[in-house]
Order: sequence, then C-alpha cells, then structure tokens
Amino acid sequence: MAHKIRFLLIAGTVFTALVALVVFLSQEKKAAHGAKLQENLRVAGLGDAPDLAQAPQAEFHSQTFDVGTVNPLDKVSRLITVQNHGPKPLKVRVLDRACSCVGITVKDEKIGAGQSGVIELIFTAPAEEKQVNHAVVLSTNDPRQKEVTISVTGEVRRTVWTEPRELDFAQLLPGEARERELRVFANWEEGCELARIAGLPEGVEIAQQPLPVDELQAAGAKSGQLLTITFPSTWPGQASAALTFDAVRPGTGESLHKSVRFHASRLGRISLSHDLLNTLGEFEIGNIAYGAGRQYTLFLEARGANKQLKLARVEASPAFLQVSLEPGTNVATSGRHLLKLDIPTDAPEGSYAGDDQASVTLHFDDAEYPSVTFHPAFHITRD
Repeated sequence: MAHKIRFLLIAGTVFTALVALVVFLSQEKKAAHGAKLQENLRVAGLGDAPDLAQAPQAEFHSQTFDVGTVNPLDKVSRLITVQNHGPKPLKVRVLDRACSCVGITVKDEKIGAGQSGVIELIFTAPAEEKQVNHAVVLSTNDPRQKEVTISVTGEVRRTVWTEPRELDFAQLLPGEARERELRVFANWEEGCELARIAGLPEGVEIAQQPLPVDELQAAGAKSGQLLTITFPSTWPGQASAALTFDAVRPGTGESLHKSVRFHASRLGRISLSHDLLNTLGEFEIGNIAYGAGRQYTLFLEARGANKQLKLARVEASPAFLQVSLEPGTNVATSGRHLLKLDIPTDAPEGSYAGDDQASVTLHFDDAEYPSVTFHPAFHITRD
C-alpha cells in the first residue's frame, strides 16, 4: 500500500511538472509571437504601435502558378496582381526561389496605398520529363505576412513538340528566297493534324505533309507533320512574331495550341555600319574639342550585281564635313567599301545635333543603288 501511495505521489508530481512545462512553452510561444509582431511593425516603419490598421496590407490575388502539362524546354508565363489595402506603401521583394527554372520579376517593388502591382513568373521546363513542384518565397513589409509563398506546379511531358524551336529568316539578301522546315511531333497513336495555322506575313508560302516513319521513330514520336515555310524573293519587310497552330488528335476532340517564334528581315541593296551608328541613322559622335578634329571610318556594303561603287556626289551639311569612299578587300565579290568621314581641325565651334543636326547624303554612280543618308551628331566646344 505504501508503495502504491508513493507511486501516485511521484506520478502526480510528474504530471504537475508536465502541465507547468506546457503552460511555460505556450507563454514563451506567445511572447515570441508578440516580439516577432513588434519587430515586423518596426520594420514596416510603424515603430512599436500595435495598431495594424496603420500598416501596409498585402493581398495576393493568387498564390499558385499551375503550368499545366508542358513539353521539355517550353516557356510558360503568369502575371500575379498584388493589392495594397493599407495606408502605408507596400514593399515586395524576392526572398528565395527553389529552382532556377522559375524566373520572377517584381514589376512594382513599392506599391502605394490603395494601389496594385504586378509580379511576373516565367517557368522554363527542364529537358527531362518530370513533375513540377517548386516554391517561390517573397518578402513584404506587411507585418501580418512577412513571407508569402507562391507554389509552381505542373508536369513536363512530351505530348506535342516542335523542331526547331525558332525559325530563322533574318538578313535575306536582295532577291533571295529562303525555305525552312518545321517538324511537329506528337505521342498520339491516332495521328496529328494541324489546324488554324496563322501568324506568317502575307505572301509567305506554307505547305504540310505527314512525317515519314523513320523520322518519327528517330524522334521517339508516334505521329507528326512536316511544315515547309518559304519567304519568297519578293517579300520586302521585317518581322519578329510567332507562327501559331492547333495540333489536333483525330477522333478525340483533344488539341494543343502551339507557337514557334520566327525572325525575318530583308537587307537593302546597300547598308552602312559602325558602332556609333544607330538604327535611326544617327552617327553619335558627342563632344569634340575645338581645334582637335576627328576622323571616322564607316563600313559600306553593296549587294547588287555590280559591287564596286563610286560616289557620284555628296551632299553634306555643314559644308566643312569631308567624305570619301574607298574600295575594301576583294570589293568585286564582297561589296565592302570604306567610307571616310573627316571633321577638320578648323571646323567652327557649334552644335550639330538635335534640331541643328548634321546630314550626309551619298549618291552613287550606279542607278541600281538608292541614295543613303546618315546624320553625324556632334558638338564642337571650347574648354
């Protein structure tokens, strides 16, 4: 009996100690939470004020980014809106991202009271097939949610894919036609049909036919189509856009919308180039000390039948600009010339940029070539 009483006394003492420990830990947790809240308030610029109504208040309209089922190396983007319901500016920054495959840009790091900002996420699928489950952690100065997690989920699985992933029709020579092939592969036994093909400039030709069995086997696909795209010799313009289409699984109603970027441009009969020459034809020289003068060599390339050019005349303003044209190496085949521009040492002080910009127009001895104009932009100043 005495042993039983002693056991009960010991058990009661242990129970009391456990209860006391639980109470202590609970109080410590509350104290830590209170301290953390005060720290968050301090960081938010609210001092020790407990009034959360004066703090920024973040509302993320979504905290998930479901990329769906994507092919290896596909890119998928998502915009997430953040609203600040508080009276103080809200600050949002990237704290951590679990994978380099997720790019994130906080377009508005400081969001005013009552305003909204945007966060852009771009997921680039890895080369291997796998499940996607990543987390992006953001920090805010909202004391209620110092850290916000956005989950990125989905699956990388080859269903429909293309080779190549971009089409190059850049720098077409005058009169050149260029053909490129686009292969569309699918893992559909029923076949693969393409519908609603769009996005190519007017006049560009496109044809399609089923891919042969050996190409399908080599790519590990079950069906596919070959697109042949031709930019004709008469196409004059410049474009950077996307060829879009629906890949359709026959008899099932299943389809996937796909896009492939293409870049196309046509070189002119003649072109000028230099590191200081921008796309607007401005030759950005800058300041020149009075009495110093400057000499520059630009590169001129002729792409017509006759590649050896001579200047018929030059129109230069101001008149003190001196211009000459010299043949480059193997000019008969390369069409490359050296255009010399000289600003003499006795050029007068003044500004030759902006509204008073200088101008040089080159006229050639061959009617096949149009005249070319560029604008040297410089100031001649005294110290």
